[in-house]
Amino acid sequence: MELQYRGRLDESGMQSSSPDAKRELVDAMLEVAKTGKGPVEQVSSMGCSIKWV
Repeated sequence: MELQYRGRLDESGMQSSSPDAKRELVDAMLEVAKTGKGPVEQVSSMGCSIKWV
């Protein structure tokens, strides 16, 4: 019962989502489902909609 992923949705960043952008959240969810652990390397989310940590 611990947080396993606290990263961004995909690698498109502040730009509009690109169909070629790596889907980091989906990949993290699949890894948690398989191993019970989130990815070691995670890129933090950023933007005005991220208000509370």
